[in-house]
Amino acid sequence: MSAVYEKHGVDLGKYTLWNDKNHQGKVLIVPPNSRISGQKIENSRSAVISGWAMDSSAIYRNRCDFAFPLSDHADHGELIEHAEETGATRVFTVHGFTEEFAGDLRALGFDALALGGGNQLELFR
Repeated sequence: MSAVYEKHGVDLGKYTLWNDKNHQGKVLIVPPNSRISGQKIENSRSAVISGWAMDSSAIYRNRCDFAFPLSDHADHGELIEHAEETGATRVFTVHGFTEEFAGDLRALGFDALALGGGNQLELFR
């Protein structure tokens, strides 16, 4: 994954690839829900970074020692800004308040439909 980020211009700084011999004093960063199968890392602590960390049960749900509340999701204004900046001619909304958001986009002049919502038949107009 690091190579993909670097290919797209993201400088990750100095890092080494994981192995079970070189981990002392280092931070291991893995995607959410990843587990190193069969590996038990002695004297380690784990953390999750997620908007879900606002919930006090996050450390139990994620089986970790710490949970830091930082969301990687765009908010309402950022989603509208993204639609405007892309020059989208048609927008399909999914996940969350799809019908309400599609309505907000239509009010701004976008041809927007909520997938899975009450306007499903409008896809065939």
